[in-house]
Amino acid sequence: MPKASELLEQAAKSRDAAKRAHRLAGTVNKADRYRLTSYGDELLAQASSLENQAAAVSSASEGVGRPVVQRQKEQQHQQAKTDDPKK
Repeated sequence: MPKASELLEQAAKSRDAAKRAHRLAGTVNKADRYRLTSYGDELLAQASSLENQAAAVSSASEGVGRPVVQRQKEQQHQQAKTDDPKK
């Protein structure tokens, strides 16, 4: 079973890729924009899932974790909004 820190690292990478996809979507034609936006949304969903898994692993192994991971998710979500003014 992966460690919570590994899952959070994967989640951060997914969020970063999602930001790039959303940013790139603003530079292409309508059909590609839709595909890139959908791909970015899928990556964000994947990141959320990984963060939830990390919270479960953390809670199981340390007896804590959910509040910390939840705060991290909220901070990352807020950062994504400020990085992408189109969203």
